[in-house]
Amino acid sequence: MNIIKILIIVTNTGMYAVGNLKTGLWLSELTHIYHAAKQKGYEITIASPNGGNVPIDPESLKLFTLDKISKEYWNDLSFKALLENSKSLADVSRQQFDVVYLAGGHGTMYDFPNDTIMQSIISNQYESGKMVAAICHGVGGLLNVKLSDGTYLIKDKKITGFNWFEESLANRKKKVPFNLEAALKDRGSAYEKAFIPMTSKVVVDGNLVTGQNPFSSKEMAKVVMRELEEQITKAPKAISGAIATTRDVSNISGIIKGDQVMIDLAGHQVPVLKGGLYDRFRSNPPLSVIAEERPDIDLSWFKTIQKQKKEVGFTTYSPNFYYRNSSITAIYTADMKRLKELIPEKVRDIVKPISMSPGRGLIAITSYAYHYCDNDSYNELSISIVTTKPNKANWGIFSLLGEVRGKDLWGYVLKLPVNTELARVRGVVGYNLPKWLIPIEYDDSGSIMSFTYYDEAGSLDFSMIGKKLDVAGSKPEIVRSNFINLSKKGELIHGYTDVRGIQKASSKKKNDLQLKLCSGSLSEFIRSLGLGKLIRYDYQPDFQAALYMPGLVQDKKK
Repeated sequence: MNIIKILIIVTNTGMYAVGNLKTGLWLSELTHIYHAAKQKGYEITIASPNGGNVPIDPESLKLFTLDKISKEYWNDLSFKALLENSKSLADVSRQQFDVVYLAGGHGTMYDFPNDTIMQSIISNQYESGKMVAAICHGVGGLLNVKLSDGTYLIKDKKITGFNWFEESLANRKKKVPFNLEAALKDRGSAYEKAFIPMTSKVVVDGNLVTGQNPFSSKEMAKVVMRELEEQITKAPKAISGAIATTRDVSNISGIIKGDQVMIDLAGHQVPVLKGGLYDRFRSNPPLSVIAEERPDIDLSWFKTIQKQKKEVGFTTYSPNFYYRNSSITAIYTADMKRLKELIPEKVRDIVKPISMSPGRGLIAITSYAYHYCDNDSYNELSISIVTTKPNKANWGIFSLLGEVRGKDLWGYVLKLPVNTELARVRGVVGYNLPKWLIPIEYDDSGSIMSFTYYDEAGSLDFSMIGKKLDVAGSKPEIVRSNFINLSKKGELIHGYTDVRGIQKASSKKKNDLQLKLCSGSLSEFIRSLGLGKLIRYDYQPDFQAALYMPGLVQDKKK
């Protein structure tokens, strides 16, 4: 007999952003579902976005809000220990659950809506036919969850959650970061609420169950247990067989779809967008066509650049033009010994990892969304070692500052996965870059820009989340990013991209950029780098680029 497994997600946020006021998890919204599941003998996992301590809203511990069951658990030292040592969502992201339950409390308004790992867990749980449940402010964790077809999970769904009038009764209207009721309606949900505020209401719509407020906790637990038992009765083999956090890989596996055509590229059969730029022009579209199809894009810079025909196993034109794009970059200190191990000796003879301090080098991690370019749209991850210029001394921070001031950056590319076969084949054959195919999701809704990466089987690997910074006053500037690599014959080659930043802002605040690692191969690789301090975070919502084909390096030492 399979054990029924329930994941309860709780907040890590203990303070409102406004004023010196504590918040956190509303205790009864955890204890009632926990108690009901425990009575059934179900396996319960408590997890939070970051793991570790779960703050409790002091209002939920007062005489008139701390009910009998909640009081018993609050006095239970073993239960308190669970709340002090919750698992992180990254730790449980690949596990299978029969119910995913989002407990509430005002703290969830800060760390639930934009958590991409949570979104992946919920969307895959829901699309696998398993139950998703949320109560009170925990319902905010559903706001930005999208299904595989790109629609919001809660669109047209019957749903409830803490309403705006109840915020008034709780005296929190001026404290909360947004109006939950309005946000749920804005996402297209069929929002419902109890006729009398602060009374119980639970809404069921298929495998989605929601509760309105803390007074719904007891009824919510009963309904979830009832719906789960019906689910077991109807489909016993499916219980505890829910898929892990995954994404459909058919769109990246070379399977042709209705809007695609198959082309031959250097002996590879590659699906491309039917009627797209690459299908029509093979990396050489007339700028007049771009101007006609995208009159919103400034093409003045591209008009100053002359393309050249190149034969690199296939016919292409250099440079490739990237007309509209977005990116986020994080530069961290990293273990110097590890970085030296990763650079081939032949490359290390002419460029060195820049030393920030004894034993510490620099790693740049960049997530790209190429919205409109010669090679159609795609997403990409770059993990690179920051290096000196060829045959230049390593003066540490002074070398770095010199490259930044000269707008001439150098690096050695370690990883470069992409999410289209066209980008992979062109990168491997034409540039000999370490590209492979994985699902990559890009989202810039709300106050963040996020990229979520999956492994080749479609399982969640890691996510990169950047805060949207103020780009007012940005002025276009061109920076050259260079890379040194080895050709298939083992020869040193040099390629570069000229990047015209249109909108850009930077920060050194570590909370402005988050890497959420799981247990995939990319996560493990990033961990192996020994990342330390965030040196700089770059937010670039709008840039253009010209990517040049690499050529042989002329060794100046000879």
